[in-house]
Amino acid sequence: VTLQTDDEELIYLWHRGLTFTPESGDTYWRTTPVFETASKKYGWLNRIIAVGVGRSIPGKSAYRVFEIL
Repeated sequence: VTLQTDDEELIYLWHRGLTFTPESGDTYWRTTPVFETASKKYGWLNRIIAVGVGRSIPGKSAYRVFEIL
């Protein structure tokens, strides 16, 4: 996906991960997002390792992404 920041910079995001739906029916996922950008302001994103957790909520998805390195 290509993200556009509030200051109109572009960041390409792709990720790999897995989803799981336990018997309770609440689907969640774990992911390893990778960011790519030509932006000087957000260039630091090109050099991080991150993990993300997410879950489904009615009509949308909620994510939390953490920088590991």
